[in-house]
Amino acid sequence: MRTISKVHTPEERLAQRQAAQLCAWRSLWRMAACASILRTAVTRLLPLCGAAAWWMTATCLAPGLVCYGLCCLALRLTRTQSLPECARLLLGRTGGTALSLLCGAVVAVDGVSSMTALVTLFTQGIGARGTQLTMAVLTGLLLLPCLQQDGLTFGVRFLSRLMLALLGMAAVNLLLMARPDGVFPWQGSGALAAAARQGAGMGWVFLLPLMRPAPSVRARLTDPVAPLLMCVGCILLLNLALPHELLTSHAGLADSMLLTVSFLAPMLDLTTVCLWMLGLFLHAAFAARQGADCLLQPWGREAAFLPYALTALLVLSQAWRVGETWRLLGLLSPWLLVPLALSAAVLPAAGAIRCLRRKRT
Repeated sequence: MRTISKVHTPEERLAQRQAAQLCAWRSLWRMAACASILRTAVTRLLPLCGAAAWWMTATCLAPGLVCYGLCCLALRLTRTQSLPECARLLLGRTGGTALSLLCGAVVAVDGVSSMTALVTLFTQGIGARGTQLTMAVLTGLLLLPCLQQDGLTFGVRFLSRLMLALLGMAAVNLLLMARPDGVFPWQGSGALAAAARQGAGMGWVFLLPLMRPAPSVRARLTDPVAPLLMCVGCILLLNLALPHELLTSHAGLADSMLLTVSFLAPMLDLTTVCLWMLGLFLHAAFAARQGADCLLQPWGREAAFLPYALTALLVLSQAWRVGETWRLLGLLSPWLLVPLALSAAVLPAAGAIRCLRRKRT
């Protein structure tokens, strides 16, 4: 009996490693996208919308999906693999550099939001002893070992099943508490315009996968589906399980996050608080790592110090009073999608013009 095994060439092994790294990075991105969207939906939309938060979350994510579709169209017209490559082809080196720098700045601002939410959950939520800054310093020290690219991506891929299992148990508990009248009134508390302003920019996370090549065409088409369904489904379960009056009575940052777990079974509320902390912590690490990658992408270099510098920036952002920091982030967050939306509007048009010129020649 003969056993035949295929011997891969060095090029094939390299391609397999790169494909595995891309898949692991996409698992990390899906986790970070869910953490970012749920943080915004729970802390900014639920207190304003109440029973209408589930469909308002979907509405606020719609502009990001439209921008994602336009960017995919631009990639197809130019036959490029990533958004920076497409921007360099159509707008020159300056356009590609500007897009990468803007994306890096957007990721860093969102990372500050997660760091603020995490540290506030420590200090004002579970009552940990220490100031906002000291807890941020301790969190930053814990972040430092997580900033290695391979360690973070493959670590999150390993943790994703555990996180999904914990989230599934919490979802079952909420489903047992669900009542059909939880989605009434349809218009919530009537503050829909204010909620739309607060959540208008949270769909920017859908554009991050376009900053890298996709493992396959199918992966490119289905990237936003899982975070969209999971986040809207979680908010819908909260609306079905908790009455509108209760949802709109908690406007504080820590109170809004703790409200999502306070009515769970005694064991599940602790595990879900831990899930909140883990998600926000990993999202802050993702923001530091991905922000550095975006800032360095135009030059094709690596700077080992930059993720640590961004982590220090996340920590120093907690030196101000948390109320002022959160208010400032509330002013910036609705605009996070704007620079990427401008790119999504310009690139397909430039790509179509380029295709027409090619056909004429």
